[in-house]
Amino acid sequence: MDDGSVKDILLDGLFAFELGCLAQEQGIILQNYGILPWSFCLFCVVVWQVVAWPDRSSSPVPHILTFKVWGFFRTGIMLAASLMSYRYMGIIWEFGMSELHLGRVAKTSLDHCHFPFKHTSIALLVFSEFVGSIFLGMACEKILTNDKVINNDPNRYLRGLLIGFLVVAAVILGMDVSGAMYNPTLATLLLGGCAGHTALEHVIVYWISPTAGAWAASRILHPQQTKTKSSTKLKSPKKLKSN
Repeated sequence: MDDGSVKDILLDGLFAFELGCLAQEQGIILQNYGILPWSFCLFCVVVWQVVAWPDRSSSPVPHILTFKVWGFFRTGIMLAASLMSYRYMGIIWEFGMSELHLGRVAKTSLDHCHFPFKHTSIALLVFSEFVGSIFLGMACEKILTNDKVINNDPNRYLRGLLIGFLVVAAVILGMDVSGAMYNPTLATLLLGGCAGHTALEHVIVYWISPTAGAWAASRILHPQQTKTKSSTKLKSPKKLKSN
């Protein structure tokens, strides 16, 4: 991945901000209307991302996996934008345009936020985020790089529908275990600072685990790249024999 231009950095922030706003509203839908309307909303969000954001992501994991300073800077931009979405939604909620918004700011503040998976072992939390990230990483890349699908899907609608279905399935399977975040900045927005888990536990579960899962998915799909890099490192220039 290229380091990116100013435009790319601004889009990073915009995508993280947009996802943060949508996720917070989806929380209201889940609490008041149940899993089916919430699943449909999540499905629509994912389809929109795939169709409208070619080769871009609202997750910072691709930037983290560059292991470059610039990648970490872009990750910081996405985290800041994601956290800003909470302030923005708070302003919207305070207008009270819907009775479902009343008191929402207080309910979601750090004073009232409790980690919903505090009775789940950290090993299971890590396993859930890690395995889910591997599955989504492998499945999405297979869909996005399949020549037959690409040639018959010029507008990316089919790819959006397939990936939307997979994301909803993966999230539903893992949401009662760890929340099935698979996105570090989104996890920090929704769960960071909540009572019931420490900052270190949060980093391990919601930052390191999905990043490791995405890295593992890439290595599984492209083992030849790992072998090539390893063989390159092992090679050294031959020394001339001295008389």
